[in-house]
Amino acid sequence: MKKWIGSIMIVMLLVGCQATGGKVKEVSLTPGQGQIKAPWANFPEGSWVLYKVLSPTDGMEYEYRESIHRIANGQGVIVKSMRVGDKWQKVGMEPVSLLPIGKPGDKTRATATVKVGNKELICKVVDMPIKMGETTTSVKNYMCDEIPGGLAVREMGGKEVRKVIDFGTTNITPGLEEVVQIKAPWAGFPKGTWIKYKVVAPDGKETMFKATLVEVNDEKGIVETSELVGENWEKKDAHDVSLLPIPRSARQSQLTMLKIGEKGITCSYIDMTYRIGDMATVMKQWMSEDVPGGMVRKEMAGRCVWEVVDFGTK
Repeated sequence: MKKWIGSIMIVMLLVGCQATGGKVKEVSLTPGQGQIKAPWANFPEGSWVLYKVLSPTDGMEYEYRESIHRIANGQGVIVKSMRVGDKWQKVGMEPVSLLPIGKPGDKTRATATVKVGNKELICKVVDMPIKMGETTTSVKNYMCDEIPGGLAVREMGGKEVRKVIDFGTTNITPGLEEVVQIKAPWAGFPKGTWIKYKVVAPDGKETMFKATLVEVNDEKGIVETSELVGENWEKKDAHDVSLLPIPRSARQSQLTMLKIGEKGITCSYIDMTYRIGDMATVMKQWMSEDVPGGMVRKEMAGRCVWEVVDFGTK
């Protein structure tokens, strides 16, 4: 099982109930005119779906599942997990609306039968071509209201990349104690820590940036990004970063040494091949816990596109 979503993985939010006068506001999950049922609507808490997934990075297959929790006021939270050996590793959560959604026009969809165990499910086929440069890749989703989350099969470029193999309503979410965790990229660094890095555009033009940790508390920090314009640093933006431990990928990485100025940095190195239809791009990453932000260098298709040139503290 391989990591396939780079930087997949930070645990998200709580979903609360809206209240008026001490009473929970009631919402209807029944579709009205011009609407259809939301994919997770009307499934009880603990409902789950299990998929066989083909990784777009290396072509390997693994098992992935989603389950719904914290249902309240037309919302829920989806817990995502991947099988690592004989255990399930939680890789993230995300909110989901259970309210009816707008019907995508009056287009008549083709139907297809998908077999899941002994069940034969009638699915609607939703074809969504995706254009990447000069290449267009066909993405087909086979959707069925009987499946939690709605998705039965996904095809990309004529290849099946996700298929449901089971679903049900038993709560089988893994506990947090089953999750092997590592330090978050900015965790452990004091306020004022900074990195300078260059970004290389496809035409070879280099742009220098600086990222500075300007605020730190127990769970999150704020990173401010600036761009070097002439001889001055101009602020671009600021964003929150989580300092909580994150799930570790089961992907095995190699150790190697890189130099940043006069500093020798021990890095973990991985390469990933991304495939969409007939297109394939190799991405290489060098990561280190000794460098603020974690990333040291990134290459795409054999070209350096991102590289740290210095780091330190104020």
